[in-house]
Amino acid sequence: MLSFTLSEPAFSSDESPIEAADFSLSLSTGSATLESQTPEALEQEETTYTISFTITGTISEGQTISIGLVNSIQDVVGNATSTFNINHVLELIPDTDQDGISDDIDACPETPEGEAVNEEGCGFSQRDDDQDGINNGIDVCPATPSGVAVDEKGCSDLQNDLDQDGIPNDIDQCPETETGAEVDANGCAQIQIDEDLDGVLNINDLCQGSEAGAEVDTNGCAQIQIDEDLDGILNIDDQCLGSEPDVRVDEFGCARVQNDEDLDGVKDVEDQCPGTVIGESVDEFGCSLIQKDGDLDGIGNEDDLCPNTPLGTIVDETGCSQQDLDALEENKDDDEDGVPNTLDRCNDTPLGATVDLTGCTLVELEAVADYDEDFDGIPDTLDSCPGTTIGLLVNEFGCSLSEIDTDFDRVMDDVDLCPNTPLAEEVNEFGCSVSQLENDLDLDGVVNEKDLCADTPIGEAVNEFGCTEIQLELDTDLDGVLDENDACLNTKLGLEVNEFGCNESQLDDDFDGVENQFDRCPETLLNTEVDENGCSEDQLDLDDDNDGVKNKKDLCAGTPIGTPIDENGCPFNPPTIYSVEFERLETKSIDMDIPVDAPLGKIIAFDDNPTTDNLTDEVILTLEDGGNSDYFRLEGDLLYLIRSIDYEEQKTLSVTIKATNSRGLYSASVVKLQILDIPNTYTFSSYTLAVFPVDANTTFDSKNSHRRYFNPSTTKGVGKWKIKKKISGGADAGLFQIGSSDMQKNSAGESEDYLEFIRPPDFDNPQDHNRDNIYEVEVINVNSEDGDADVPVVLTQTQLVVPEGNTTAIQLQTVPATPLDDTDGDGVVDILDNSPLVSNPDQSDDDGDGVGDVSDDADHDGVWNPNDTCADTPYGSMVNKEGCLIFYLAPSNFSLSKTEKCLDTNSISLVVQDISVTYNIAVSGAVNKTETLSTNNWTLNNLSAGDYSICITIEGILATEFMRCFDLTINEPQPLSVYSAARKGQETVNYKLAGGSSYSITHNGITKQTTQSDYTLTLEKGANTVSISTGIACQGIFEQAYFNSDTVVFAPNPFKEMLAIYVGGEEMDASIELYSNDGRIIMSQHYALTIMDRTVYIDTSRLVTGSYVVKVTNASVNQSQIVIKE
Repeated sequence: MLSFTLSEPAFSSDESPIEAADFSLSLSTGSATLESQTPEALEQEETTYTISFTITGTISEGQTISIGLVNSIQDVVGNATSTFNINHVLELIPDTDQDGISDDIDACPETPEGEAVNEEGCGFSQRDDDQDGINNGIDVCPATPSGVAVDEKGCSDLQNDLDQDGIPNDIDQCPETETGAEVDANGCAQIQIDEDLDGVLNINDLCQGSEAGAEVDTNGCAQIQIDEDLDGILNIDDQCLGSEPDVRVDEFGCARVQNDEDLDGVKDVEDQCPGTVIGESVDEFGCSLIQKDGDLDGIGNEDDLCPNTPLGTIVDETGCSQQDLDALEENKDDDEDGVPNTLDRCNDTPLGATVDLTGCTLVELEAVADYDEDFDGIPDTLDSCPGTTIGLLVNEFGCSLSEIDTDFDRVMDDVDLCPNTPLAEEVNEFGCSVSQLENDLDLDGVVNEKDLCADTPIGEAVNEFGCTEIQLELDTDLDGVLDENDACLNTKLGLEVNEFGCNESQLDDDFDGVENQFDRCPETLLNTEVDENGCSEDQLDLDDDNDGVKNKKDLCAGTPIGTPIDENGCPFNPPTIYSVEFERLETKSIDMDIPVDAPLGKIIAFDDNPTTDNLTDEVILTLEDGGNSDYFRLEGDLLYLIRSIDYEEQKTLSVTIKATNSRGLYSASVVKLQILDIPNTYTFSSYTLAVFPVDANTTFDSKNSHRRYFNPSTTKGVGKWKIKKKISGGADAGLFQIGSSDMQKNSAGESEDYLEFIRPPDFDNPQDHNRDNIYEVEVINVNSEDGDADVPVVLTQTQLVVPEGNTTAIQLQTVPATPLDDTDGDGVVDILDNSPLVSNPDQSDDDGDGVGDVSDDADHDGVWNPNDTCADTPYGSMVNKEGCLIFYLAPSNFSLSKTEKCLDTNSISLVVQDISVTYNIAVSGAVNKTETLSTNNWTLNNLSAGDYSICITIEGILATEFMRCFDLTINEPQPLSVYSAARKGQETVNYKLAGGSSYSITHNGITKQTTQSDYTLTLEKGANTVSISTGIACQGIFEQAYFNSDTVVFAPNPFKEMLAIYVGGEEMDASIELYSNDGRIIMSQHYALTIMDRTVYIDTSRLVTGSYVVKVTNASVNQSQIVIKE
C-alpha cells in the first residue's frame, strides 16, 4: 500500500467522496507486475489517501509506480482536474532476500529462505544471542556466559567437558560424574559402574541397592535381600514374607500369628470364622458364640430372619422381636399403591388409583383432612404436633423428630447430637453444651472414657466403641496405633499398648523368638534353642509357674499361685456377661399398652469353661442392691421393670447384675434402661423485669406487688391439668428461681408457681448481666401430662416492672388449649392469641410487648388499659379501680411507741416523716380526746394502764380515702424481784430476775443491759459492788457487795517452829494478824511482796502449843485460817 496527500479535499464530479475506482496504477518496466491497475481499496483521513494493491514477482532496481486518474475530481468550489501533474510517480524499493524487510533497512540482506526474522531483518542463524562472536547458525554452545572465551565452535572449556572430569563430552560414557571424583578412561567413577559399592558391577549385580558395608554374595546380594524378613527362610520359599524380627517361624517362614491370624487355636486354612476377637472361646471350627449367633438372641445366624436384633431383646423362633415384626408390617404395602403402610394414610385405596405421598387419592384426601389436617395418621384431637410436614414419619403422638425437642434446648431432635442437655445450659448448633462436649469431644454419642476413636467426624455413624468403618480400617485392633505404625495388629481389645501398638503379652521378654502370650517357658536363658512353645529341652519337664502342669503341656505360663486351672494350666474364667441397654417409653402419666410389670429383655451370660462330671456350664444371675435396683426384678435370665417410670424425673436407670458359674467365679455388668420421652407440649416465655427504686411514697399493697399482674379471667381448666415451670435460660437466669405454693387454688388445678428473685433486687447495686437494672430470664412451661395435645398458654404480661427489695415478681399463670380452641371467640385460636381470654379480634398491641391491648397494663398499676383512665401512673403509686392516683402514705411514715413507767406516769408517742400535711389524731379507750399534729412528734403523757386506740386522718382528705389506726395496751410494771446465788468455787454470782422487760446491771461502776431473766456475773478479784434496776424508780433497786479473794496457803498445818504463808495475786504487800483462840491479837505485821517471792515466813518459837487464827489482807485478799502449833 502507499499513501499520498492532496493539497485540499477532493470529490467526484457528482460531489460524492472519491473511490478506488477513480484511480489507476501502472509500473515501469521491470520484473515486478501489478495484479490489477485498479487499487484494491481506498482509505481517506482528511486530505491523505491510502490505496492498497498487490505486486507479483521481484522488484527490479529503479522500477517505479505511477498514480493516475480514471475519473476527474474537483475541489469544494468545483475546480476539476483529470490528471496529476507532479509527485505522482514513486520509486519501489526491493527486498532481495524476500524476508519482508526492504533492502534499505535490512541489517541481514541474505537471510536464508523461509527463516523468520526480527524487525532488523535478521534470522536466528544470523544472530549471536550469547554474544560470544559466533553466530547462532554455527554456535555449538549457544548459551555461553557473557565474556567467556570460546573456540571456533562457540564453546568454552567448561562446555566442552561438562562434568569437568578431564574426559571430553563426546567420549565421556558417564557425563554427570560428581566434581572431584576419580574416573577411568571412559569418564566413569567407581560409584557409577557399581552403584551400591558392593564390589559387584551393576551389569552383574542381581540386588541393586545393597546397604553400605553389607556383605554380599557373587550376585551382589546381601542376606536381607534374599531373605527380607531375616527369618532364615529364603524369599522364594517363604510363604509368610514380613514375619516380625526374632519371632520363631516354621519351615515355611510363618510365625504362629501368620498361620492363625485371630489366634483362636484354629489355623486359618481350617478356620470358618477367621475374624474371632482375640481371647474369645471358639469351637473346633474356630467360631465363637457371637460368630455363630451374631445378635446373641439364641437363634443361629443361618436360621435368624432378623440377624441384627438389639442385644437382650426377646425374640420368637425366627429370631425376630415384636419390634422387628412391627417394622416388617409397617414396611408392607397392603393396598399396593407404592406407599408403605407406615406412611399410608389411606390403607384401602383401590388398586391402580393415583395417590400422593400420603397414599391417598384426591377424594380420600378430602375425607382424611376432616379429622387429620396434616395427614400424619394421628387424628387432630390426639395430635401433639398438628402442623407436621406431609410425608414425614411421626411417632404415636403425631410428632416428627424435627418437631420434638426432648431437652428443651431449642435444637430439634433430628439435628440434636446431645439430646439430654441439662435445662438452661447454652448449646451450640448441634445442641451440645460445654459440659457435654467435655464428656464427648467428637459428639458421636460415646463418652470419652469408652471412645476408642476420639476424633470421629461429626455426624458419622459409629459402633459401640465410637469408631466409624473407615477408622476401623485404619486401626484394625482399635488400640490407638494406626495399622501403618502398628507392630502388633491383633492386640486384644482394651489392652494397654506401647507406642508400637504392642501389649506386654505380645512382646518377647526372654528373646527366644516366642511371644509372651505363647511362651510356656517365659524365662528361657538368652541364646538357648527352644521349641515352638518357647521351651528348651531342659525346661519341658519343669513347672515354672508352679501350677502343677509341666511346661510342655502348660498353655498359660505365669499363672498366679493358687489360681484354679484346667488340665492345660490355664485359669478358669469367670462367666461372660454382656452389658445390655434397653429402651422403654415412660409409663407414669398415660395409659400404656405395655404393662408396668413386664419383661424388658434377656440378660446374656455364659460360661466358656470346659464342663466336667461335677461342673456344668450353668450361670446363676442375681440383682445387686444399689443404683436403681428397686425398679427391677430378675426371673431366670429375664429382667422385668416393676415400677412406673417418668422421663421428666429420670432419663436413665441402671442396675448391676452378677453372673456366677458353677466354680463360684463371678463377674458383673451394669444394665441400663434408657427411658424414652413421650412428647410434652410446652411454650417458652421470656421475661424482662425492670427494677425501680422505692421511696417513702411507694405503696406495697396488692396493687403494686406481684398480684397486680394476676389475670382474673381464667375460668377454664381440666381436672388433671398440671403445668411444670422451670427456668430455661435468659442472660440473668442464675438470679431467679421458681417458687411454688403448696395449695392448688385455681380452677384448672394448676399449682401456684411464682417467678422469684433468689435475692431481692437492689436498685443501687444491680446484679443483672449488664448492670442496667433490667433483668432477663426465660421460663419454660411444660404440660406434664405425657402425650396430651393441650398446649400451655401464658396469660400474663412478660415485660414487668418490680420494686426493689421484692423477691416475688409475678405469679406464672397458664391455661390448657388445644390447637383449635378459641376461648374468647375472637377468631384467633388461643395458642396464637395475644389475649386468649379476652376478645381481641384485630390482635392490637400498641407497645409491641406480645400482650394484646385489651389485657395489657402499660403503666403497671394493676388496671388494664381499657379500664385505665390515667394511663401514665408513676411506678409504685396507689390507684383506684379507674387506675388514677389516690392519697396514700406509706406505713413507714408512722412510728408509734409507748413508755410504761409507774402508776399514771405512762405515755404514748407518735413520730411522722411527712409534715407537709396536718394530721388529726383521735384517741379512745382509757382516755378519749382529739388533737392535731403539724410537726414530726406527738406525745400523750400521764396515762394509766389500759387499752388505747389511736386513729389518724389527714386534714382535707376524707376518712374513707385515708385512715390509719393503731391499737396498743399499757401495762404498769411489777416490783423488781432479784434472787442471787454466789458460786464461790467458780467466782460467779447467778441472778434470777423478774418484774422488768430489761435490766441495768452495774458492776464496779460498769453498767450493762440485758433482757434475760437469768444472768450470771463473774466477780473480779477483791471487792465487788453490784446494783440491778429496771430504770423505773418505782420498781425498786437491788444492791449487794462481794469480796473475791486471791488464794492464801498456810503450811505446814499443824506447824512447830516456823509457819509459811503464800499470798496469791499481784498486790505488792500484805498485812498479817495472829489471834489467840480467845480473840486476843498476838501479832500484827505488814510485809512487802514481789512477783517472784510471795511467801512470808513467821517464827512461832515463842508461842505455846495450841490453836490460833491467822488473818491475811490486802486489796485482793481477805482470808482467815485456824492453824495449830504442836
